[in-house]
Amino acid sequence: MWKWCMKIYNGYPDEVVIDGVETTVHDVNRMLLSLMWDKRLSDGDKGYLLCQYRTERQRYLDAQYEMTEENRKLLAMQEQKLSDEIENCEVRLERLKQRELEKKAQGLRSAKRIAYHLEIDNRALEEGEPYNTEEVELWDYLFSENCTLWAWGVSYNSVEVREEEESRPDWRKNLTRMVQPGKKEESSFKTLGCLKKKYGVAWQDVQKIQHFRLTIQMEY
Repeated sequence: MWKWCMKIYNGYPDEVVIDGVETTVHDVNRMLLSLMWDKRLSDGDKGYLLCQYRTERQRYLDAQYEMTEENRKLLAMQEQKLSDEIENCEVRLERLKQRELEKKAQGLRSAKRIAYHLEIDNRALEEGEPYNTEEVELWDYLFSENCTLWAWGVSYNSVEVREEEESRPDWRKNLTRMVQPGKKEESSFKTLGCLKKKYGVAWQDVQKIQHFRLTIQMEY
């Protein structure tokens, strides 16, 4: 449903309201994909519209989502899966740091800094369930990362390869540490709740996450 008083940016309304009849989730998904490839809009206008549409998409889908016992079990599995992935990344980072410290002690070339970036993988790589190109492109957009930033991914951590007494505190940015102790969360799925806020996605999207991709960066 589009309002008559809205502004129009090269054919795109600055506000949409999904009602399931005049304007559907599919309509907004198509608008998001169209905006992604639109070269006419300025980056500022495009970013504004994408944010508006994503917010409305999330609002509508979350309102339609029923927290049934089955869905709670599925989300609990997703919560555990994501927490385990983050923990595995932290363990791997520490092992890499110790390996580089050993090389350094032996006088061998070793890294000065190690970082990891954990991101949600492309649905095009999934097996056993048919996805069309539009679904894959939408998924890639919803969980896209700006890899030009120093910290990116659903979870990130960086450490300097130094002995502990020499090392400065690690700068960590991951979902586990975004959850504030003692803070009342909107749901019992704290890590997934942080993920939803970061990417602006709905519970239905979160349920579909299957795989993650890990990138390790080593600075010499």
